[in-house]
Amino acid sequence: MTISTPKNVKEVLHNSLGQLDKFEECILLDNPDHYNIGDHLIWLGSVLFLTDTLKTKIKYATGINGFSDASLKKMDKCPIIFNGGGALGDLYEGFQNFRESIIENYRDRPIILFPQTIYFRNPDNLKKAAKVFNSHPNLTLFTRDQVSYEIALKNFGNCRVIKAPDMAFQMAGLSTDSIQPDQEDSSLYLCRKDQELKATSNLSLSSQIKNLVLEDWVSDRWTLRTTNQLSKGWYWRIPGLVRIVREVYERGLATPKEWLSRQTWKYFHTNTAHFKTSH
Repeated sequence: MTISTPKNVKEVLHNSLGQLDKFEECILLDNPDHYNIGDHLIWLGSVLFLTDTLKTKIKYATGINGFSDASLKKMDKCPIIFNGGGALGDLYEGFQNFRESIIENYRDRPIILFPQTIYFRNPDNLKKAAKVFNSHPNLTLFTRDQVSYEIALKNFGNCRVIKAPDMAFQMAGLSTDSIQPDQEDSSLYLCRKDQELKATSNLSLSSQIKNLVLEDWVSDRWTLRTTNQLSKGWYWRIPGLVRIVREVYERGLATPKEWLSRQTWKYFHTNTAHFKTSH
C-alpha cells in the first residue's frame, strides 16, 4: 500500500493497531495539559480511534498532574493506554518516571503505549526503562518511526513491538463542519523554542521568507491577574466572574475569531459526544 495521502497513512495506522486484542473498556493516560498543540492533536486522534473505531469506553482519562492512584485502583482491570508522542525518553524525566511507575505498579493489567518516538541521551536511563518495560508480562509498545522501532526491538525484547504512524493521522478526513480556513498570501514559519529545538536550526532564515507574519502562539493561560491580585478586590470573589473575565479578556477580546471557533468545536462539532467521554 502506498502512503502518499493522509488517508492512506490512516489505513496503515488502523492495520497496525488492529493487531491489538479486543477490549470494551480502557484507561487513557498522559492527557496533555501543556501548550504543545501537536500533543493535543495526538490525544484527540487517540480518543477518536478508541471511541469511533474500536467502540471502546474510556473509563478514566487524565494527565500526570491530575492522576489519582486511588481512582485508578477502583477501576476494573482493563488495559491502560498511554497517549503517543515524543516523550518516551529522558528529555522529560517527569513524564518518563510517571510512565515507569504505572508500568511497575500495574503488572496485573495490559499496558499499551500508542505510537512513540524514543530518545535517550543517557544510556543508563535507557537500561533502566528497558528493565521496567521488560518486567511487565503484557506490554505492547507502538513506535512511530524506524529509528525508534529499531531501538525498541533491541532493548525491549520482552515487549510486543509494533511500528505504526502517529495517532494524529486518525483525524485524516475528519469533518471540519462549517469552519473555513482563511485564504491569505502569507507563510507560516512554525518553530518550537523548547529543548527539542534542533541545535542546527537557523532562525535567521525566517527573515528571508516572503510575506512572513510573525506571531506568538495563542495560549489558553490566563495571565491577566495572579492569585494574590485576585484576593485584593472583593468583586473578584463574585461566583463566576473570574471565569467570565477570563473568557472575554483572553479568548474573546484578544482573539474573538479563535474563541468562536473553540465554542463551535466544544458544543456543536459532530464528535462532541466523543470528547465528553475522555474527561
